[in-house]
Amino acid sequence: MNVLRMLAISTLYVFLLAPDEAVADVIVSWDWNDGTTQGWTSSMGGGSNEGNAFKATNNGNGSLQLFGPVVPADTLVGLSTVTFDMSILAYSTVLAPSQLTFAVLSLSRPIPTGSPDDVARRWDLNLSNLAFGETRSFNLSIDSAAGTSSLANPLFFNLLFADATFERNVSSARLDNFVVSGTVPEPPSVILLGLGLLAIGFGISVRAPRGI
Repeated sequence: MNVLRMLAISTLYVFLLAPDEAVADVIVSWDWNDGTTQGWTSSMGGGSNEGNAFKATNNGNGSLQLFGPVVPADTLVGLSTVTFDMSILAYSTVLAPSQLTFAVLSLSRPIPTGSPDDVARRWDLNLSNLAFGETRSFNLSIDSAAGTSSLANPLFFNLLFADATFERNVSSARLDNFVVSGTVPEPPSVILLGLGLLAIGFGISVRAPRGI
């Protein structure tokens, strides 16, 4: 058995028997370090960049909401985790953020149809013992989300905070380092397969014909 054929067989052996690795990959992220809102808005169309973070404001609406830009179709199919840093700066109807009844991150369709599938995924956020102005880092897994509708649609992220009765309020919040990650196959396995097939083909092409 010549060297090329031995290399090819060894390569295919590794490819077929070795388990595929998966690596975390950033799908989309917002850090607001460019001084803009990067497409995010808040309740009543407000929102600004303050200190390279997104500041959301509300004046009279029944909830404080933050809306991300629409992410194109198929972008979030491989979503596995969502991480971000969040602080509630003020909310006029409660004494502390921990008293808010609703604290939710949703992944929703941009054009509602009235169907429950309009909200593709939903995470409840833990605000226990959180004070105004205190930053909390969230690390949310797709496995802990409610909802099962397709992630292949165009979607946007929506953060919502409200008291029990959605009373009109004056409120504000700060959002930073919003990162959406997913998993992708490790590329070296594909490269190994290609090298193995190439070696086999080359070995066949250079084989000398046998004498009669």
